[in-house]
Amino acid sequence: PRAKRGWWHPALGPLARMIRNGILLPTPSPTAIPAPRSAISAFDFPAILYNADGGSMKSLACLLLLVLAGCAPGGVPRPDRGAIKEQGPGEGGKPKATGRELAYQWHRLRLLDENGEIAPGAFERAVEQRQAMIAAQLPDGSIGDRDAGLFRPMWVSRGPDNIGGRTCSLSIDPRDSNKLIAGSVGGGLWRSQDAGATWTKFDDYMPSLAIGSLERDPQNPDVIYAGSGEGFFNGDSIGGYGIFKSTDNGLSWNLIPSTAGWDKVNCVSVHPQNSNFVLASRNGGISRSSDGGNTWTTVRGARGSHFVQYDPLDGRKAVGSVIEWNGTDWVHRAVWSSNLGASWTTSTGSLAGALGFGSRIELAIFRGNTNIIYASTGLDGKIHKSTDAGHSYIPVTTSGTTGAFGYCSPIWVSPTDPNFIVVGGYQPAKSTDGGLTITQISNGYILTDAPPPDIHHFVADPGYNGTTN
Repeated sequence: PRAKRGWWHPALGPLARMIRNGILLPTPSPTAIPAPRSAISAFDFPAILYNADGGSMKSLACLLLLVLAGCAPGGVPRPDRGAIKEQGPGEGGKPKATGRELAYQWHRLRLLDENGEIAPGAFERAVEQRQAMIAAQLPDGSIGDRDAGLFRPMWVSRGPDNIGGRTCSLSIDPRDSNKLIAGSVGGGLWRSQDAGATWTKFDDYMPSLAIGSLERDPQNPDVIYAGSGEGFFNGDSIGGYGIFKSTDNGLSWNLIPSTAGWDKVNCVSVHPQNSNFVLASRNGGISRSSDGGNTWTTVRGARGSHFVQYDPLDGRKAVGSVIEWNGTDWVHRAVWSSNLGASWTTSTGSLAGALGFGSRIELAIFRGNTNIIYASTGLDGKIHKSTDAGHSYIPVTTSGTTGAFGYCSPIWVSPTDPNFIVVGGYQPAKSTDGGLTITQISNGYILTDAPPPDIHHFVADPGYNGTTN
């Protein structure tokens, strides 16, 4: 709901300016950091820290924010609505931007320098300087008791510790469904060995803690790709740093050097039979690697891409979606490939050009017959269907709505029943007749046992069979 209102936190401004300029401020001592009570609320971030004197401060997902939240704003003044409209793509008679589009335009403007560009390598320099400053706090150069200028023994966490942040990716080990890996869009990578009953974080000091996607190699489940950054144009999204790769089932991760600087990777897909071919859906379009991620080529340029997937049975085929600016409005398009993802064609029919900033398209391939593909889109709240491997789509819903919008639009189809579909938007819903009718299946909210609103992703147990599992 915050994203639909174009939510933006004032504490993020200094961080954006820091990333834009590629610099960091000196880390103050614990006593020098004021408690930003007026700037941060318990709803906005995951935990509150208290010291012996009763002062409170947020422990932000990005440790840098803890320091910067108490700093004087400074830097480039906040642009007004008129400035945003004049400098954004709204020129040429487009109505004034509102909601999420306005938030995205404003967020991007704050990252630009006086020449209207993001300085090349700025984020990388900021990360390197941050790591150097943290290491310099201890004589031996190691990271120990001091994090973000706080001396750990002086602080006790008071929670809350039972509320997860936004999670857009989850991977289940096909050999043991008790082993899970989750990616938080602001809190990094987490592992569970007991089907989610308990979790341990991987590392607070990865170059990026914004994990937007996870993908296992079908030929070798120990190989996992983690795309960083959240690229759905919501105002509270955090940029990433590229794609990380693990070859030991998530125990260790390394940045793929050729992806360094990719700020938003929304989806990764590995060829079902040949691990050398990898597709990435990111800002800038769809990219492909033919050597296991070592090198990449942009094979479908666009403003961005929200989804891409190889056919799970025939890796020659793939489907995806892109977002572009057509000169007067934003447009989302479904696309398909028949040559290992080397080139792409725009689908015909209802998803050839879904107009509107929030008309995001997500796809689900029916494993029993991969010519059948379902789509969820913020265009009209309907399920769209293809029976020709994504070459064309038609809307099929006659009753109900998916509730999908640009912020979240996931869809899943049972691998055993093409009529059983689950969709997520503001609330999860399902269809048992191939998308003709849609019924809401939850009215939950946070701190309840029912699934909360804003569903971002669906994952089935590897052993799902539609009956006993």
